Amino acid sequence: MEQYCNVAMSDVQFKCECSELLQVEFVFCPGCSIKLNWSKIAVTFYFNRGFQYNTIREFLRKYHKIQISLRTLKSRLKLYGLKRKKLLTSNAAVRERIAEKLTTSNCMFGYRSMWHSLRMEGCYATRNQVAILLKELDPIGSSVRRARRLKRRRYCSPGPNFCWHLDGYDKLKPYGFAIHGCIDGWSRKILWLQVLKSNNNPVTIVKLFLHAVGRFGGYPKGVRTDCGTENGMVAAAQSYFSQTTRAHIYGTSTHNQRIEGWWSYLRRICTTWWMNFFKDLVSQNKFNAGNQIEVEALWFCFHKIIQKELDNVSNSWNTHYIRKSRHDTVAGRPDQMYYLPELNGATDYLTQIREQQVNNVKNTLPGEPLNNPNVGHEYFAHVMENCNKELPDNWSAGLQLYQFLISTANGQSDV
Repeated sequence: MEQYCNVAMSDVQFKCECSELLQVEFVFCPGCSIKLNWSKIAVTFYFNRGFQYNTIREFLRKYHKIQISLRTLKSRLKLYGLKRKKLLTSNAAVRERIAEKLTTSNCMFGYRSMWHSLRMEGCYATRNQVAILLKELDPIGSSVRRARRLKRRRYCSPGPNFCWHLDGYDKLKPYGFAIHGCIDGWSRKILWLQVLKSNNNPVTIVKLFLHAVGRFGGYPKGVRTDCGTENGMVAAAQSYFSQTTRAHIYGTSTHNQRIEGWWSYLRRICTTWWMNFFKDLVSQNKFNAGNQIEVEALWFCFHKIIQKELDNVSNSWNTHYIRKSRHDTVAGRPDQMYYLPELNGATDYLTQIREQQVNNVKNTLPGEPLNNPNVGHEYFAHVMENCNKELPDNWSAGLQLYQFLISTANGQSDV
């Protein structure tokens, strides 16, 4: 059971005070070499994610084997200097940070998403303050977000891992960036959100599925996908694990409600900005989808930036609070509902699986072709090494690198 629990929390990234990523088996930090106080690290992590005190205690008990009373938890929070009512960041600093975010795809955020994103970065402000600043700095976007959304049918699920919803997202595909995602139907936790060169390859999709099964230590009771050929291997793997073909459901996209509904959120919060950005490159004759060199260069410069933004969107979504509604949905934070379903009176439907079963499926997959190297990637890496260039971490630096690589490939720049 202990091995399973560690696997189930493997998507959580703990950090030392020196910002070094940690694994639960570490005794010393590989970055600064100090002895790790896992009680402090775990309490600080869950507190900063916004979980309530009793929820923090449940996380510590279930996943870290640490049992403490509410009084002890409050004492430790005081000892660690963690307070709910923190000193608010100055209005000027909040305005500056929001203005910076409005230059990226975060310009699609509403005031609640912006407020949550700022808190996760350690920038503290009231919701009302963020709403006022956002309306002042982005009046057009604020008015657009007031529009009503269409009403969807009710969705019913008895607990986490009862059904995983998988689907591909193609809005950035004309520019070489395909996205694939999976959401848990009950908790609404994003299980993966990955940018790919293609989301139509069944081998690629089943590898994402198997990786998630390995991370969470088991497979769900059911998986729902559309009828695309890329989902055939996932259907086979799920049926093999559960020993029944009823464990996988094919259906139309309109019936894959959970993930299809979430794509509209992703577009509103992130991808619309990237769509407009790439459209501008096309209109300025800086990108031609028919030019393979430009397609490879665009992927080389931007895929890690886009993946980082998708990770941020996923983390923000999984820790934000979903309010009660008149529909039959459960209120709470997706991470909390997924890992601690008992707090909402629900049952976890994850079925534990042996590593050998996962390996059996992996061994049946075709290997990567040996005669198909990514020549474009190797060339651009060679150019960067010779010119002492670094990989970009934001869209502006990515655009500069893209233009440099294209001019070099066209013989307009000396390497």
